Amino acid sequence: MNAFGVRADFFAEMVRAQMFERYGEEAYTRGLKVHTTLRADHQRAAYEALRKGVMVYDRRHGYRGPEAYIELSGELSDERLEEALQDAPDSEDLYPAIVLEATPKLVRVYRSGGERIAISEDGLKFAARLLGDKAAPNQRIRRGAIIRIAQDDKGRWQITSCPQWNRPLVAADPRTGAIRALVGGL
Repeated sequence: MNAFGVRADFFAEMVRAQMFERYGEEAYTRGLKVHTTLRADHQRAAYEALRKGVMVYDRRHGYRGPEAYIELSGELSDERLEEALQDAPDSEDLYPAIVLEATPKLVRVYRSGGERIAISEDGLKFAARLLGDKAAPNQRIRRGAIIRIAQDDKGRWQITSCPQWNRPLVAADPRTGAIRALVGGL
């Protein structure tokens, strides 16, 4: 999110590139003010609609498995676990976590900031097929797996995944061609 409260990274980059093309290095030093046709309310709605649609689509296609695996031997200090999560940044409300223990009925994870979370029952449904010994080793949720977790609308933790699908969305005024919203991906 930027200083204006909307996610418009792709749009901002398009504007920056056009300004640089026109003014060169002076685009960064002249103190230019740029007015665009982007509407914050349209941008916010476009981002939220696209993100929701991509999340629903991704969920329909099933859990793909952990993002990575790390070796968890020896002492499990918070510092060591934090270091392991550095390369897996938060993606809004989809948090990376390291699996400390995994059974078909309970998964215990470590989330950045020192939080240890137990996920069970409905929180496991999306990834249930990858919790047992029958799952392929390269997809199994096991100790040392880096997974994504999120809270449902009741605040319960569940296993989820980052969408693999990126889709663009452009909303333009049909009379003027002015871009009102542009989401380049999620």
